Amino acid sequence: LHLAKTWLKDCITTHSICQNHGHASTFRPLRLIDVQQDDPNTIRLDTTTSDEHLQYVALSYCWGGDQLGKTLRANLDTRTEGFSLSDSPATIRDAVSVTRQLGVRFIWIDSLCIVQDDDDDKNIEITRMHDIYQHAAVTLSAARATSSQQGFLNVCSPPLLMEPIHSRAWTMQEHVLSRRLLIFGTFGVRWTCSAGRQLDNTQENGNQINNLIAEFLLGPNSKTQYGESTITPDTWRDTVSNYSVRALTNPEDQLLAISAIATLHAAARPRDRYLAGLWADSVAKGLLWNVRSVEKSSRSQDPQFPSWSWASVRAAVFFAATLSSAEERVTMRLVSYDIILSNKTVPLGHVIRGSLDIEGNLFVIRGAQPDLRFRSDTILLGACEAFDEHVVPFHASLDLLTPLDSLVGLVCLELISTLDDFSNSYGLILCAEAGSTVSFSRVGIFTRFPGPLSDRNPAWKERPSATRKLVRLL
Repeated sequence: LHLAKTWLKDCITTHSICQNHGHASTFRPLRLIDVQQDDPNTIRLDTTTSDEHLQYVALSYCWGGDQLGKTLRANLDTRTEGFSLSDSPATIRDAVSVTRQLGVRFIWIDSLCIVQDDDDDKNIEITRMHDIYQHAAVTLSAARATSSQQGFLNVCSPPLLMEPIHSRAWTMQEHVLSRRLLIFGTFGVRWTCSAGRQLDNTQENGNQINNLIAEFLLGPNSKTQYGESTITPDTWRDTVSNYSVRALTNPEDQLLAISAIATLHAAARPRDRYLAGLWADSVAKGLLWNVRSVEKSSRSQDPQFPSWSWASVRAAVFFAATLSSAEERVTMRLVSYDIILSNKTVPLGHVIRGSLDIEGNLFVIRGAQPDLRFRSDTILLGACEAFDEHVVPFHASLDLLTPLDSLVGLVCLELISTLDDFSNSYGLILCAEAGSTVSFSRVGIFTRFPGPLSDRNPAWKERPSATRKLVRLL
């Protein structure tokens, strides 16, 4: 680990851009693990409060199930006097070893520094997660380990191209927020910071790593891609798309496990409002999420995930490509919203329920048939019963597998259209709540794009019969 220690020292002493990342601060986590004890098999939970800045390491890893040796209310007090390292999983033992070799006294590890059977303590620490990782001297990423029992200093044979840590939802924000990453991957150790990237020159078997693998492993530098100047609505939607393919042990953590990144966006756009995974200032495009595979999709019945939020589906999502800002007009208007937080101490986390009141153009669906030219789950919807050359249908992409006959009578709510005419439009497919004419749940999204054929039939550019109406999305 001599090379890793050199990377850390060089970054701290010579990379001015890395010193500015996260800004100078006296922040320190509520608890840290002190690894420098007289007995190498002893570590101690440090709860000292001080305004003095101290250096600490953070750990990002896959739990892989319940954790042995985690901190609980029953052992919290005794751990401040010291406890046995050998009772901890292999990944934690390896992290303590690396921290010592880097010459750092403290490390932050979630299973040890958060009281795992205390919901109040969890909520407090989750709201501080962005600070914890941003202010760590370096984050150790146990990328090659599938669980905490596996460890990350052992030889990985055969090496895996897809590192386990990138399959887990919680670890995404840990990587994005860290100013420096020391990654123990399947092909070796690599370093990432705002100033650049480094890769050790050997694989675990001692052979020279080839340039192709090096390029694959290093990839684009997330430290420069996610700087303060690049935090935009587009960045958020890209983040959600990447996040949604990752796995969560507890599906109810869908919003919680990305809340630290949301905090970063909220700080960059303080006048914007977070709406259960969407942002008010860009809500039209934010609503246009689409599931990647409707066959694998399921929807949570928990009201904490409103149907209009991407967090309501158990599926990988992407956002529909619309027009450029110069060509499009937002035809909907967000009149009001009502987001009830599960816990006010976690303003960007769980919600009990949420609704959006939107004014927009509604089209009633009169006909539906499969669209064999596109994806197997894409359906043609018509504002009239017959599909002929005089009708430009709506191309529907549904959130769940849905019988065609159940789509008739649903409505399309337009969100965005072409600036100079209405030939292209994008919006939501909605189903009225039982007994209501104003409250709706989301079923999917639609696009309407006649394209160059509209020159042959100018009527295709005309907007179908629509009603301007205020609706409530649940």
